[in-house]
Amino acid sequence: MIAAQGALPIKIGEDTVGASGASGAPGGEKDEACIQTGIDKIKDQLN
Repeated sequence: MIAAQGALPIKIGEDTVGASGASGAPGGEKDEACIQTGIDKIKDQLN
């Protein structure tokens, strides 16, 4: 495993139920921003 930016956990409350990763942007923080936008779009469905 390589510790690097580009992935975020998907959580329901305090439970981690999955993860999402991305690669390709010039910088891991931009990959994470893209992932967070996607998670935010489905947040209401994670109940």
